[in-house]
Amino acid sequence: MKHTKSIFILVTLFTIISHPISAQTAEHPRPREKANRQIIDCLKITQAAVTDMNNDGKINCIDYAETFKGVWDSRYYSGNCEIVRNYNKNGTFHHLFIRVCDYPDYLTPTWYYVEPHASNISKYLMEENWSYKQYNPAFNIYGETRSWMENVKMNVPRFTTSN
Repeated sequence: MKHTKSIFILVTLFTIISHPISAQTAEHPRPREKANRQIIDCLKITQAAVTDMNNDGKINCIDYAETFKGVWDSRYYSGNCEIVRNYNKNGTFHHLFIRVCDYPDYLTPTWYYVEPHASNISKYLMEENWSYKQYNPAFNIYGETRSWMENVKMNVPRFTTSN
């Protein structure tokens, strides 16, 4: 009986160590159908209507992230969408993108990291658009959405897509 208990503890520890759960939530490769439709809907609108949201004379990841956030907030619950900054301190990557929350089991939040400037809107996850060498999730910075949206000229499109 003593050996059985020891084996159970070792197997449990191995499972926990080899399958870590992220600090935010458990991660899944693809959102369920409803969240996937919402993300694609916002991507279509964002990519068709992105403008220089912060008046810096450029259209870049800042404008795509701010546009996506504005579109999402006009259509869905704003608490399920956040702007994320990834700042790789070795200077190889400094990028703004989106994370969207879904509740597949209606209890546990699951976050999906979305590239709002994805060239193929059916492949919008950050991992599908950037290599791990470029995009390392360990450098994600959260909690800056309000500051990014403060100076935006709020001309966010509120139309729907044909799908």
